[in-house]
Amino acid sequence: GADRTLRVWSDAGGLERGGGWTERCILSGLVDVVSAVAFSPDGSLVAAGSFGAVIAWDVASGAARLSVVMAGERAWVRKVWFARGGKRVVAQGDAGTRWGWDVASGAECAPGGDEEE
Repeated sequence: GADRTLRVWSDAGGLERGGGWTERCILSGLVDVVSAVAFSPDGSLVAAGSFGAVIAWDVASGAARLSVVMAGERAWVRKVWFARGGKRVVAQGDAGTRWGWDVASGAECAPGGDEEE
């Protein structure tokens, strides 16, 4: 959001049973407002992009698993997704430029192709 955090909510109260939303965690560390968000295929990680930065957090613990400030890159991250079964985070900027990182090592890698990859 505008406060440079990402809030994860759960319907653990069971909306269909008249319950409500419960805030699970507040994730911080972004350098600007959140501009893109995606969950990993298994729901254990969430990634967010902002102006020249991408962070992926463990949803259960709130710990950052990947934190990248793209040096010299002055672009908004407009889209972010997980590829390779959640092992890679891919971001796309304003001009369609794509970047990729291995979640486990944090190493930059080829961004690959489509979200379904």
